[in-house]
Formats: sequence, C-alpha cells, structure tokens
Amino acid sequence: MKNKLILTMLPIVLLSSCAKIDNNEDNTITVTDGIGRTVSLDPNKITKVVCVGAGALRYYSYIEGAKRLVGVEDIDNKSLRSETSPFSGVARPYYDAYKDEFDSLPTVGQGGPMHQSPELEKLAATSPDLIISDYETEEQASKMEEVTGAKVFTVKYGSKGVFDDNFSTTLITLGTILNQSDRAKELTDYINECKEEIIKSTSSLTKEKNVYIGGIGNWGQKDYLSTNPKYYPFQVANINNVLGNDNLLTAGVQNIDKEKFASIGNNIDIMILDCAGISKTIEAYKMDSTIFDNVKAIQNNEVYISLPFNAYYQNIEIDLINTYYFASIAYENCFGSDFNIETKADEILEKFVNKKIYSELKDMKGQYGGYQKIKDFKKFLESDGKDE
Repeated sequence: MKNKLILTMLPIVLLSSCAKIDNNEDNTITVTDGIGRTVSLDPNKITKVVCVGAGALRYYSYIEGAKRLVGVEDIDNKSLRSETSPFSGVARPYYDAYKDEFDSLPTVGQGGPMHQSPELEKLAATSPDLIISDYETEEQASKMEEVTGAKVFTVKYGSKGVFDDNFSTTLITLGTILNQSDRAKELTDYINECKEEIIKSTSSLTKEKNVYIGGIGNWGQKDYLSTNPKYYPFQVANINNVLGNDNLLTAGVQNIDKEKFASIGNNIDIMILDCAGISKTIEAYKMDSTIFDNVKAIQNNEVYISLPFNAYYQNIEIDLINTYYFASIAYENCFGSDFNIETKADEILEKFVNKKIYSELKDMKGQYGGYQKIKDFKKFLESDGKDE
C-alpha cells in the first residue's frame, strides 16, 4: 500500500524522528504495539475509542482526556462500580481529573484486578473504531477485533514506571495513531527534563541514609512488607535502598517476611509507606503491635507517607511526584529551600491530566492527608491513620 509508514517501538529518540503521517490520499500507518502485534489503521478515521484493562484508560487520558470515548469500564464509573471497589478513596489522577465525563459513559465491562478478560458483547455495543487494551495476549486482541470490527492497540508499562522506555515509546506511538504526536512529545520531554533535574540535584550528594519503601500495591492492597529492592525512583534520586544489596531478593515489587523486616529494622533511617498500603499495615499492627519495635526510623520520627504508585496499575504522574518527594526527604533542600511538594505535585498533575487536583487527592479517605511526615507512627496506626 503506497505511503504506508512502518513504526516500531524503538527508543524514544528514534521514534520521535520516525513518527510522521503522510497527509496524502492514503493515510494508513502500521505500528507495533506493546506485545509485538502489528496494527494498521488510518488515524483520521478514529472517531470512537474505548479502553479496557488495567492502565489502558490512564494512557489515553494523558493524550486526549475524555475526548472520543464512547464507554468506560465500571471501575472507572462511580455510578456503575461496586461500593466495595478496591480503589475507593485511593488516588487515580486520570480518573479523578475526568470522572464527570467518565461517569456519563456506558459500560464496556466491569474491569478491575479480578476481571482478566474483555467483555466482548459490551465492547461491541459501543461500536468503537479503536480499542486501547492492557490485556496481554494476542488471542484476546484478535478476539476483540473479530467481534467488534475495531482495531486493537495493546499498551505496555514497565518496571521503571514513569522512567521506563516501555511507557515512553507506548505514549509516543499512541500520540501517532491519535494524531496527537505533539502532545505525546510534550509529555515525554517533560519527564526527561524532570529526571535530569532530579539526577543533577542529588547525584553529587553522599548516600548517608538507608531508606525503606513499603506498602506498594501489587494485585491489590498490600501492607508494610510489600517493597521493591530495585525501586527505580530511589535509583534516579540517588537514594540508598536498605534492601538494595540483599542478594536474597529478586527485582520487582514483592513481599518480604516479618523476620526479614525485623532483621533490617536497625538499619532503616527513613521509612516511607505508600498510602495504598496503610489500611493493611494498620491491620497488621493491630494483630501484632511489636512489628515496628526495633525500627530506627520510627524511634527517630523519620516516617513519611506518599501517594499510591499502583492503583489499577501504575499511577505514572504520582511516580514522578514521589521521586521528587523521596529526594527532598533524603536530601534536605536538594531542590532549594523554597521547594514545596504540594506545588510540585500540582505542576506535574496539570501537565499530565490538565488539572491541579492535589488538594482533592490528599483529602480522599484513603490518602491519609497526602505527603507528610508522621510525628508519632504508632499512634497514627492505633488511631486508624490520624496523625494527631
């Protein structure tokens, strides 16, 4: 087919230079999606879009907000989802920014971590031109195309969150197929600028403090034992992960056992808890009030909480905000004496979801007041998350 452009998931520098669409009679392009499928489509013919699977709608919202959407999963519609949803009161900026628009759309399936296959009849009922999917098999993608007649593009995240090449290349490719290349480049350029700033501000500083991150969500809410020995924001911010040199652990989010946590307690100078894990941590503490007795950070009042990294997959913009926050904790004034995490959070949120909504996020029930140092951690746990 003449003027067909072959676009693959290449590193972002190459991808940016290749992602062009001819404005001739034949505007069909061919892209490679996150699971290696080739997808041919005409960007000018995409008028109706739906997103299915964890994190798919998040990707789309970064590019186009709620435009062209003809349906959402129940998990992204307050009027349809269960009151016992695992994300009630938990920040998901893509949803929190566009919830009024999402809540007015019809269902394309239940969604959520317990539903691992698309609901084909509900998808077909919306007659989409494009389905952006996080379901990871070719069989699922092919079946959706067969039943709906739509093109399916599968997105991909990665272990490095906002800094992962999978995220950048997927975002750039989505920008291409949605005729929004400038918007995608704006975001990826911003991420790169932020990363450079964080590295520049911390790389010459001495790693004096050992930091533990706990409560990271992974297929649901987890308690303080859910951590990551290769946590990439710590690497970007030049922070010493207390578990970073532990050869017994593999990379990635995982649960360590109570004995392992107890063995490192005296080495934890700073402890950070992801908000998504606080309710489970409260439960664990009420079952055994001795679990934090030997943690140096608690004894020295060096416990902090951060907004959730995982909530129906990765909160990309929160991952970036968190990295700034962690650096500012480990290295006081590394961004200057006037640095304010709430101001930085609103800057990043506005860049990704076009709204300054940090005050709304921190006031949500499951966020426990947002970014802060907890003065008395045990009292905080005993009072169900109230730092008084």
